[in-house]
Amino acid sequence: MVGTRTTQYEAPSSLTPQTTTTPTAYPVSTSAAAVPQPHPSPVEKIFSSIQDKITSPELKAVVDAIITAVQLLTENKDQEIKQLQSTVSTLEKRVVQLEDQLDDVSQYERRDTVIISGPDLPQETGGENPTNVVVDTIKRTLNINITPSEINVAHRLGTKNKQTVKTPIIVKLHSRQKKDELLSACVTVKPNIFINESLTPKRRSIFKTIWNIRKQHRDLFQQCYTRDGKICVKLRCSNQKHTITSEWDLNNFLDKFPALRNNAQPSS
Repeated sequence: MVGTRTTQYEAPSSLTPQTTTTPTAYPVSTSAAAVPQPHPSPVEKIFSSIQDKITSPELKAVVDAIITAVQLLTENKDQEIKQLQSTVSTLEKRVVQLEDQLDDVSQYERRDTVIISGPDLPQETGGENPTNVVVDTIKRTLNINITPSEINVAHRLGTKNKQTVKTPIIVKLHSRQKKDELLSACVTVKPNIFINESLTPKRRSIFKTIWNIRKQHRDLFQQCYTRDGKICVKLRCSNQKHTITSEWDLNNFLDKFPALRNNAQPSS
């Protein structure tokens, strides 16, 4: 590593001004600046109007005492309202934190679960065995051998015996490794079926919002997918991968890229 020497240049005395200047004295205003007074409340205006009409010293003293008591009560109530507003704000934040924690637990329970859909998924038939349908479909479309013993449970989603729509199948596997194998194979083979992670309703709504934004800005998005329940986004303008699991994460992401927020649809 080559060191760098810094040399401080000192100007000769002949180039340095030696004359001193006397600072200009400016007149200082002795009048105090006017302090803005708070606007009187409606109650204060009423009492002020009453005071102007009272001529008896005794009655005026009574009214002054009432005014003081009312003002004290008003100040105390205002302070109570502020404290309650602060408490409500704290509780709202805590509720959001608890909801996010509950969503994390719910998503963790889905860690081995996928949803299979698409044109090459056979249509539902009466008396079918969904596990066998999954085994046959994966073998035929992905060329991956999977045995019924590797599937914990499988069943159709939505209305049964719907003749016009190929109802998706939700599959809970015995291992996350098998789930990752299926997801990776879909990226490589690009079959005519879709295998997606099972997301909580909250994360599914967030992913739908981001996917709608991607449709409007395909030229800006490089990647948009889910992995282990996390929504991952990578834009072409940055090498950074953005991970989103909550509404707070989504808003933070959109704040960084305001152009995307203009097309964001509220998640539902």
